[in-house]
Amino acid sequence: MFERKDYLLTMITQMAEAIATRISKLRKEKKHAEALAELGELYGRMQLPPSKLLGSVPEEDALRMMMTGASLSGEKLLAAGKLLREEADIYEEMSGEREAYQRRVNALYFYLTADELGAKSDDVSLHAEIAYLNHRLKAYRQPAAVLYKLMEYCCAAGSYDKAENLLYELKGRDSSGDGELPERGLAFYRRLLACSDEKLQAGKLPRDEVEAGLREWQTAWPRLSAGGTGIAPSGAESAG
Repeated sequence: MFERKDYLLTMITQMAEAIATRISKLRKEKKHAEALAELGELYGRMQLPPSKLLGSVPEEDALRMMMTGASLSGEKLLAAGKLLREEADIYEEMSGEREAYQRRVNALYFYLTADELGAKSDDVSLHAEIAYLNHRLKAYRQPAAVLYKLMEYCCAAGSYDKAENLLYELKGRDSSGDGELPERGLAFYRRLLACSDEKLQAGKLPRDEVEAGLREWQTAWPRLSAGGTGIAPSGAESAG
């Protein structure tokens, strides 16, 4: 297993070098078709699904394509995310907005999943890549699956205010009564109430705001407070 991981990391290094040299040169020369062809070869070397599939289907379908049986390789997700991100930039230079959008969405989804799996590479600045892609996608309506993962990512980083903003972005677009959203929001506030005051303050969402958020959330979905959740609307004691 470790040999396989080391092999993939070596391949990622070689891939990153190719992007920084040959592909970067082709982009500067406006040889976009040749740059895309070079990237296509890198998909093959990394034993990834072809770009035509991986970059055109919705993010959850793309993630399923990356699975080997029931398992996912975080290192392969890093590689695929890097290639998709590079392709997106090239398509944007070619005025291919739709192609660029889906590749950025899928790259971000892959990177967030790779982070959950604890994948790391010296050749992929994971947090910088996530920030870049999220910024580039701000003008678009990102899929709910991506926003949920971004919420978890922000929580793990201690950016609770940003996580709550994402939660309310999801709530604002919920016109169909998403059965998943109410419970996810409740779980979010329950998790925060178990944090210390110091941790909440550092995350820019102090306890009084968490308690107010919980009350507002339970008011929006009364069944949450009536369903035996064990959470008092006024808050809970710190676990930290």
